Amino acid sequence: MTRKQTLIRAISMLEQLPQDEEVKAVQKTLQELADDLPVTGWDEKTIFDTVEQFFLDHGRYPNAKEFESRGLPSHPTIANRFGMTVVEFLDIFYPQRLDFVRRSTRKYKAHPKEYWLGIFKEQMEKHQIRTASEYNHKRTDGPGWAYIAHLFGLSNWNCLLSYAGLQIPQKPAPKERTPFTVSRRINHSDLKTLKQIQEQIRQCMLPK
Repeated sequence: MTRKQTLIRAISMLEQLPQDEEVKAVQKTLQELADDLPVTGWDEKTIFDTVEQFFLDHGRYPNAKEFESRGLPSHPTIANRFGMTVVEFLDIFYPQRLDFVRRSTRKYKAHPKEYWLGIFKEQMEKHQIRTASEYNHKRTDGPGWAYIAHLFGLSNWNCLLSYAGLQIPQKPAPKERTPFTVSRRINHSDLKTLKQIQEQIRQCMLPK
């Protein structure tokens, strides 16, 4: 049984318990963990299908760095399956991706670079952004931060922040966590099921 299958089994066992707020919260957390686990057993067909699905979901092909994130095979997986790097894999099987890159940046050349720097400042303040990846994910206008940095000859995120005269907003204080308590409605049989679930989770989180 894989780690993902173990989590799914634990979720199924939880469904046998009275569905109070605590049980639902645990189910939700376990489902998020299951969704985050990568696909196992990558073969060539699955890899190609996943890249094509990425294109359908995002309207473009992934770049090499995105093969480090969830949902796509890792760099070692590509090397093992195809005997090449991710960049070589993309160049050979998806050369058309470069057309999408050129088309996506063409629209930004209609404005001077100072305009995009203003958009960058506006987006940072509007969304209270703290990291480079968060900027690209949360922004609702303008290109990614790397394109704006390139316009001004800047090499990284911190240089762009300094050039724009911006400071990272303070991270909000963590909320006080509510201790987990067992509902009074859970009987002896339920407690036995909970122990089984805890053991399933413990086995799931053990390193391979």
